[in-house]
Amino acid sequence: MKRATVILPWVLCVLFAGLFGWTSLNRRAVVPDPGALLDSLRSRLVNAEMGQFAAEEKHKLSERFLQDLLASRDDARRLYESQKAASDEAIAQKVEVLRQVKAKDLALAGQRTALAGEEWQRRLAEQRADSIDTQKRLTDQANRRLQASKVAQNSMAIKGDPRLRGLMAVEALREMEAGGGDPNQEEVVRALHGALEELERTVPIGVQRLGAGPRFMRMEGKEIRALGNDGLLLAIDPANWTKRTLFDLSRYTGPKSGHAFLSGNHVLTADMERRMALCAGADGLIIAEQDHSPHTEDITAMAAFADGTGIVSGDRNGLVVIWAVDGKRLRTVKEHTIGGTVGAMVLDPGSGLSVAVNGTKDISLFSKDGARHLVSLPDADRARCIANGRSGEVLIGTHLGAVYALRPGDRELKRIHAGSGRRVEALAASSGNSSFVAAVDGANGLTVVDRRKAGSTDFQVRLTGIPNTLIFGSDDV
Repeated sequence: MKRATVILPWVLCVLFAGLFGWTSLNRRAVVPDPGALLDSLRSRLVNAEMGQFAAEEKHKLSERFLQDLLASRDDARRLYESQKAASDEAIAQKVEVLRQVKAKDLALAGQRTALAGEEWQRRLAEQRADSIDTQKRLTDQANRRLQASKVAQNSMAIKGDPRLRGLMAVEALREMEAGGGDPNQEEVVRALHGALEELERTVPIGVQRLGAGPRFMRMEGKEIRALGNDGLLLAIDPANWTKRTLFDLSRYTGPKSGHAFLSGNHVLTADMERRMALCAGADGLIIAEQDHSPHTEDITAMAAFADGTGIVSGDRNGLVVIWAVDGKRLRTVKEHTIGGTVGAMVLDPGSGLSVAVNGTKDISLFSKDGARHLVSLPDADRARCIANGRSGEVLIGTHLGAVYALRPGDRELKRIHAGSGRRVEALAASSGNSSFVAAVDGANGLTVVDRRKAGSTDFQVRLTGIPNTLIFGSDDV
């Protein structure tokens, strides 16, 4: 009896160890490693199956031994059942504690996730706010730079009180700096420079009160001959900017809507009724006139042949008429309908041809006998304005900003300046065989080209407006 009492605890320990070992083996999960080789997986699977088989056999043996033992010993059965109940209760308590711990951990993890989400949303909102603020600041700066540029450009158009011009130029500088722009930007520098010149100038430059803006000018010695549509031919001395009236042809231009043209040594006029007159450029004496003409629209261009024996006239409706001087009257030689508006016309003394442009790709050449010849611009460009160039050539300014030299005698056309892409509004060449050409584009940009340098730009400046006409003075000024 004593021996059985001593052996029984050991047997129970063995049985419990076997039972818990088998349970532990059952709880083990064989998790295949996706990265292992197939042979290794198979080997592990076989080993696991063998281990499970051995555990099951041991469990069966322990169960039989236990049942046999409990069947013969009531006290052992009662001890076993009491121990098992206590063990189950302890395990249940531990499971409950573990469940509570897990639930707490999950709650804490959820709280941390929520806090992290709130932090992320807060940072995202701050980043968006910073981005909006940055964009607003950049937009405000861009607007200030644009405003500064406008103020600078507007200041250069101010007439009268130079102090206002100076204030606007300074304001443009301050706005440009506040907007993060370059204070040395072109329009700001020009505005400041121009304002300083105006403030320092004691006497306004140029000749005031001309009556009508000059449409044609030419150099006569050291004086400028200026002619406006009012029919007054003025002599202007650039040395001291004084003027005097050489003669008055306003009786031929009429009180309004008349036109006057300076062509070589002749002055031509037309009134609103399309009556025309050819006068001598030296004294204004009448050479020939015509009260009736085929023109039904305003005469917009006229040129006289060099010897004064004929003229060419063009109107807004694209009609060109060649006239011959017949005593004191003008006689029609030939009419041509070239379309568009005859915008400008000059005489080429070298070839004796009158050259006209009408806003198309074709340049028209007219002779005294009424013949018309055509020279076409390349690249679908259109002739915009015209001026005399070197001896035997005329200059053509185009809608695409290019400048061409045309030799009417042999119909040779050569581009001498590619331009900025903006149409040429005014054009002039330096006197004699000098090489400078000046052109003003539609954006008030004055460009001077030196033909000796393969048409390279020698000088550029922004004007306050588009001039009616340009000339070069002495010393290529």
